[in-house]
Amino acid sequence: MSNSRTQNLDLFDPFESQPKSIFNKLGNKLGGIAVSTKKFATKKYLEMTQGINQRIAEEDEQLQAEIFSHLEAQAEEFEQELSQRQKRWFWISFILTLVSFCIGAVGAFFLLTK
Repeated sequence: MSNSRTQNLDLFDPFESQPKSIFNKLGNKLGGIAVSTKKFATKKYLEMTQGINQRIAEEDEQLQAEIFSHLEAQAEEFEQELSQRQKRWFWISFILTLVSFCIGAVGAFFLLTK
């Protein structure tokens, strides 16, 4: 008995090419179709996600450009208002300096004439 078992084991060679049955060929074809379908679906998925990511990036760039232009306009308005206030306070301080100088001159004149 043990002799027949060893004979069967000696005859089995997993690397030996065996004639392929129709089911084996059909399985290989179906497996190849499944793999190619998976590759095609993966490729389409990657194309779609790249398109979506690109569109999101473009929208983000557009939004950033809008925000930047809005902030730039605000900065320009602020600089104009600041310039106007500086001019106003310059003239107010100049006039008040002249008025105080005149008051001081009049006060000194009256003080000297007494």
